Amino acid sequence: MNRLSRALKSRHGFDIKASIRLDAYKIINDSIDRSINYGWNRAHKHTDSPSVELIKEEISKAIMNDLCELINFDDAL
Repeated sequence: MNRLSRALKSRHGFDIKASIRLDAYKIINDSIDRSINYGWNRAHKHTDSPSVELIKEEISKAIMNDLCELINFDDAL
């Protein structure tokens, strides 16, 4: 029983038994799709014709920033 279930049971008498399965592929794929669009728009923010390198850099930064919000990269491993 997780902490939330214990807290709800002790405070309100609820006995909650639930589990969820996350679709990691879909979550990461959606994150990358959003990030590609964000990076593309960011590269075109101050110029109508950014260099290929700028476009790649902005897309890469956007992807890594968004993935870092989803995934905890543990340096200890």
